[in-house]
Amino acid sequence: MRQHLGFMSLTLLLCAAPLTAESACAPPPSLMDETKKVDTEGAIGQFMKLTGLNVRASVASEKKAVFTAFPNADQMVVVLTMIYNFCSALDESKDMTGAQKIAALMEFQTALLLRAVGPQPVASTAPARRDTPSMPQDQLGGEKKSDWHPEAPRIQLIAVSTPSGAPFETKKPSWADIYLNPVPIVITEKNKYFVIVGSASSQAEGTRRMTALKSKYPNHDFELYGPYGSNPSFGIMIASWVSKERAEEALRAAKAMEKTSFLWACRNTGDQC
Repeated sequence: MRQHLGFMSLTLLLCAAPLTAESACAPPPSLMDETKKVDTEGAIGQFMKLTGLNVRASVASEKKAVFTAFPNADQMVVVLTMIYNFCSALDESKDMTGAQKIAALMEFQTALLLRAVGPQPVASTAPARRDTPSMPQDQLGGEKKSDWHPEAPRIQLIAVSTPSGAPFETKKPSWADIYLNPVPIVITEKNKYFVIVGSASSQAEGTRRMTALKSKYPNHDFELYGPYGSNPSFGIMIASWVSKERAEEALRAAKAMEKTSFLWACRNTGDQC
């Protein structure tokens, strides 16, 4: 519901500033995890074939089929690439009004960006992410994310930048880049695993424990996840939404910190954990 309300409010804002020939569509982020390169490129290629499909009828279901076929793809890179391509095509269109372009873009974005239902982070020691777009009111885990920004008479999908305003430079992926991932678009066998390094009965206690772990192990990052399902506890994750292979790597590191650390996985794939 929050996602749908966010898109509705954004649509109202965007309609006040028609999309024009001067609009800029920011390119998607770089791929941080090179092990996902082949599947990511394959998923992008598969989605390119869907450009002409009716958004309402096809994209929401087709994305599940694409990510099932390419389970190791970096889903956010795929989605942002497709939004960029679609935005660029709209910019070049001479047959649509600004309002029509905005409506088509928002519909396409909504169909692609709607996330699966699963555990949600409430706090993180990781630095601000640059590859996870979200609605303004949905800044999970304190992350700074890309945002639809109305700037009459232009509309841009602005890229996240450093506090100084300079664009991010290419750098070596951090622990968080590889092991702490946002809630996926589609849950697959390659992104349904977590490594829990500790738990707490309250968010305040969980935040304190997570901060202490970060102080003791500064080369690692952690995220605090809220209660999920029948489990009333808050979980401190050293890996989230990763493949089993990545989870086993993270578990070895976690065991050196807390012997009781363990691997947990979603029961289901698809739209819900």
